[in-house]
Amino acid sequence: MGIGQWKDPADNSRTKGSLEYYTWLAKLADKGKITSIFFADTYAVMDTYEGRGHGSFSAGMHAMARVSKNVGFGITGSTSYITPYLLARTWATLDHATKGRLAWNVVTSYSESAAKAMGATSAIPHDESYAQADEYMDLMYSLWEGSWEDAHPSPQRTPVLFQAGASASGKQFAGKHAEAIFCDSTDMKKLAEFVREVRAIAVEIGRAATDVNFFPMIAPSVGRKMEEAQASQAKHDRYEKNADWEGGLATISSFMNIDFSKFPVDEPFDVEGLKERSSAIHSLINSAKNFAEHEGKPLTPRMLGHAFAFCGIADVFESFINEADVDGFNVAYVSNPESYEDLVELLIPVLMERGIMWKDYTVPGGTFLARFRYEELKERLGTDEFGDITIKRTRTEKKVDGVVNGVRKLEVGETAEAVVAKA
Repeated sequence: MGIGQWKDPADNSRTKGSLEYYTWLAKLADKGKITSIFFADTYAVMDTYEGRGHGSFSAGMHAMARVSKNVGFGITGSTSYITPYLLARTWATLDHATKGRLAWNVVTSYSESAAKAMGATSAIPHDESYAQADEYMDLMYSLWEGSWEDAHPSPQRTPVLFQAGASASGKQFAGKHAEAIFCDSTDMKKLAEFVREVRAIAVEIGRAATDVNFFPMIAPSVGRKMEEAQASQAKHDRYEKNADWEGGLATISSFMNIDFSKFPVDEPFDVEGLKERSSAIHSLINSAKNFAEHEGKPLTPRMLGHAFAFCGIADVFESFINEADVDGFNVAYVSNPESYEDLVELLIPVLMERGIMWKDYTVPGGTFLARFRYEELKERLGTDEFGDITIKRTRTEKKVDGVVNGVRKLEVGETAEAVVAKA
């Protein structure tokens, strides 16, 4: 429901064009012991719905790294339009700049607008884009973990890999490559099934089930104490009032390459039939179906837009972990800065008290990967003092049903300083 909250006089979203906004956010995230800040970027402008445009989001990362020591940064990059060498070099530079706190959200780019912006005539078909992405990743691994082996490596070499595929080909790609997956949270049973399915794919190709971590999106609305529930509900009601269904529909139009302004806004329509018209985000379609089922009403464009603009409740965190086997949460803001400040000042202390969240970073000042794989590394090394040790991934081949898969394994080696000295 973050869409439309700019109408709240206290919202500071208008300041996103300034470095001060990004440095404030990084400092707050460090204070709250948050794993990473994720930028859901796109090469497209959201021009499908009545021709409306949209800007970029991730320009402030260098400044954020400068004012923080621990929080990681997840940045989006497409395997469809940027050459592997250029992206590998850019990400390696950012990994140096952030001292190993970089994660890459791997996307295949579904948008027709993105295709045109990058000089292509049309978007690559869905399954073909994932086949291309698989080859792309092999090239990236070779660049990061092979050809630059004797040069001064970036702290992580390969950034932590995020992904968000929910289609059959997307799940196969995630099971093979992803270390973290953004996923839908509208139906806990379906989420648990999704987690089991992707973990099984990972195990089938030779990875451990725990190599893949899952982060459902949630937008919590919290009060300071139980007796403040009414105030929290009032806040929730205010958010719902401000939620902009048309803004949500404009965003979905871009996601699915369908102009929903052409549909009668309050007439039911078959969301399943849209899959034939769009190769885009299957998880978005699933979310819309789940929302309609929950409301007990036929799905309309207005409801679809409102569902995208409005979500969240605070007390479900623990149940998601216990029932769906997730590893963390992709926390979306509702009102900015109120949502972020409430998260750090109100919700995180409760999660810490319940033992759901760490009370401090596992590897203070360490790399994103070292924190992400902390328990595995601690068990292998017999110590938790490994902040200066180089941790990289190696590739081993395993044949499954006649297909050879390159399975990535953690390898603990020399420090970056030792590599430089030998060179």
